Amino acid sequence: MQSTSIPSVLLAAAIAGATQPASVADSTQSKPPSWIAPTMQIFGINMAMGSVNRFVRDVEYAKIDRETIWHNLSSEWVWDDNNFEVNQIGHPVQGSLYYSAARANGHGYLMGLAYTTLGSIHWEYFMETEPPALNDLITTRMGGAMIGETTWRLAELLSGESTGERVGWLRKSGAFLVNPMFGMDRLINGTRHRPPTVAKGRLIGLRISSGRVIGKGITRTNGTTGEPSSQIPIASTNIRLAHGDPFQAKRPFDHFTLMGGVSVLTDPAFNVSLRAQLWQLPVRDWGASRHVFQLTQNYDYLDSPIYRLSANSFGIEWLERIDFGGNTSLWTRV
Repeated sequence: MQSTSIPSVLLAAAIAGATQPASVADSTQSKPPSWIAPTMQIFGINMAMGSVNRFVRDVEYAKIDRETIWHNLSSEWVWDDNNFEVNQIGHPVQGSLYYSAARANGHGYLMGLAYTTLGSIHWEYFMETEPPALNDLITTRMGGAMIGETTWRLAELLSGESTGERVGWLRKSGAFLVNPMFGMDRLINGTRHRPPTVAKGRLIGLRISSGRVIGKGITRTNGTTGEPSSQIPIASTNIRLAHGDPFQAKRPFDHFTLMGGVSVLTDPAFNVSLRAQLWQLPVRDWGASRHVFQLTQNYDYLDSPIYRLSANSFGIEWLERIDFGGNTSLWTRV
């Protein structure tokens, strides 16, 4: 590897959280969760997507009938090695629709996982001619919950529901784009039929950086001769968003980080990483520092000219914050 690095252009903004007024929280009427509505909505999503695949895209795997359904029901689960993007991006995005349908009807993280599993099983058995695939179930369920919950909370923040702000059409449109199921629910049911996920919406950090590494870049060599076979230029444009305070989190996804990057030169590369707090041990204070161990759920996707990978996983993290006074602190994450 031969390269020369130049400093990247960095734009950093810290957005302080606004506490939701008590009058807003008190005036919000909570309805009991609906159990039938999300099921019907999930089946409707699958029917709509299946109809597009069959009658618009005219793909073979969407041409289902009684024989294909019976074949799927009587088949063992397989490992689907089809298109990488479909399996690792398409299925998580599809799962996020199932998850958001559950959230729109008053359910939390665990029931959202259950409904996402239901939607994936229905799709695998009844909406495709191919046998049900275990890896599709995993990516739809786990990736769907990651994307669904993070976009739901970002939509609450953009729409002003989690902060008590009155926002204009631009931010409301942004919330609709971030999570379409959230937007559709608010259009149909209004904005005050359920309380926000948290009483205090907070975006604690947003960083956007752009730059490039100049020089020869990464050199791929021939395995037999050792001679250079190609040059890969390196470019980098990244965004990192941190939502919620991990030391004050009480429920799953009260704190999460979203990181995305793209290279747009000769050989494009793209990556997304999501880290979300599920549960934590009690916070410990030692002097001027605070410490916490947390269980995280993670989603990773990387598509580059050299290799491609995607993972849905759980992890354990340790976080430390040392306060130096004023607005200065040092964060460590392992």
